[in-house]
Amino acid sequence: MKEITENRYCEVCGKETEHIAREDALEIEYFCKECNHEEDIIKSFF
Repeated sequence: MKEITENRYCEVCGKETEHIAREDALEIEYFCKECNHEEDIIKSFF
C-alpha cells in the first residue's frame, strides 16, 4: 500500500486540510489529519 500526504477539501471541516492518502490496487483512502474523517474512493476500471 502506497501512502502520501496531500492537501484536499474536507467536507466535515469545510476547508482545505492535510490528508493522508493510502492507495492500493482497488481503492484510495483519504484520512483528514484535523477531524479524523475518512473517505474511501473505489477505483473503476470501466
